[in-house]
Amino acid sequence: MTTFNAGVNKTRSINAETLALMSKEDRDNIVIIKIIPPTIGGEGFGRILIKDKAPVYKVTL
Repeated sequence: MTTFNAGVNKTRSINAETLALMSKEDRDNIVIIKIIPPTIGGEGFGRILIKDKAPVYKVTL
């Protein structure tokens, strides 16, 4: 038997590429976008926090 972990999120942390590739339906579900700049000496190019109108379900294997 396989078990899946499922979660419900109204706030997500994504990168700019993911935001650019979102469908119109996904973008219409966004209430707030907050850009978190990168930190000096840190890895990556910062993050984008988004808050959705409706919960987003995510299944991890």
